[in-house]
Amino acid sequence: MSAAALGCGAHFVQLRDTWYLVAFLAALVFVGLGSAVALPLVARPRLHLSVSSRLPTVDEDIAVGIHLRVAVGGVVTVTAHLVGSAESIPIKTRRGKSTTATVRWVPRNRGPVRMVVSSLEFREPLGIAVRRLRVRESEELLVLPAELGGLKEVAWGSGSEDNQANLNGMGVPGGAVRDYQAGDPQRQVHWKQSARQGSLLVNLHEDDAVQTENLHLVTDAAAYASSEDFETAVRAAATIGCEWLRCGVQVRLTVGSSTPQLFTEEESLLVALALVQPSGDATPSLDRGVVVTGVHPPDSLASRPGGTVVAVGHVTVPAGWELVVVEGGASD
Repeated sequence: MSAAALGCGAHFVQLRDTWYLVAFLAALVFVGLGSAVALPLVARPRLHLSVSSRLPTVDEDIAVGIHLRVAVGGVVTVTAHLVGSAESIPIKTRRGKSTTATVRWVPRNRGPVRMVVSSLEFREPLGIAVRRLRVRESEELLVLPAELGGLKEVAWGSGSEDNQANLNGMGVPGGAVRDYQAGDPQRQVHWKQSARQGSLLVNLHEDDAVQTENLHLVTDAAAYASSEDFETAVRAAATIGCEWLRCGVQVRLTVGSSTPQLFTEEESLLVALALVQPSGDATPSLDRGVVVTGVHPPDSLASRPGGTVVAVGHVTVPAGWELVVVEGGASD
């Protein structure tokens, strides 16, 4: 622009001795444009992402690391898409050195998530021109449902008195250990787990009976007043199932009309619940256990043995079923 203005001035106003200024500014523009074109090629950028957890929980604070290595120093602006929002992140790089920028992100919804870096923006040293280089670096995450407070006692009331006694007696995480009892051989003590829990725990024998509880999650969209209520139901199922698993009880989970799945670990149960979506599937016949539903519980309750109904909203359940009400959109 300046070069063009001086050129016009020299031609129309007969300004003398300005040609060298025009030439100088034109040379700057030429050098700037050439640098902007060549810089990404010379820089040879190497980019990758990292996350503090690939299986975060809803509302968990996650660190997203953007690692950039270039052959030349300078400031590179990285455009990162973090679930619906684009952020421009300037990274001051050093020649040949890997530089990391950390962005904090808090997931608000469960399910699959993709973090994407879509472009790198190089500004040439003179500041005249900018070159944007399109890239496609991504990281896949699966956000797990968070548990609900005040629901853990539902797990203890879902079976007979004998089952409750067994649950309370085991009271240990993971299902592979239990509380130390007088007379247990010292060789059975799980020293590492005992140190973490602050109490003596012993390994379970392979032939120890493992208790199994039934957990049913109704996925029929018509059973819920809103999508928020369905999310609350998923969290309720996660809370009850994880409480059983922490106490060494296996969980047989039925989601909608799908085939029941047997779980022995919390993480695998939460992964399954993270992928659940509402559907139009009718709920099949139910076994005794805990049924998580919305304001319209399945009709099959009336013909099945009793258990516990955890309902998101106020409902009426058939005789023989215990009702626990959870308010829609409930939080810890």
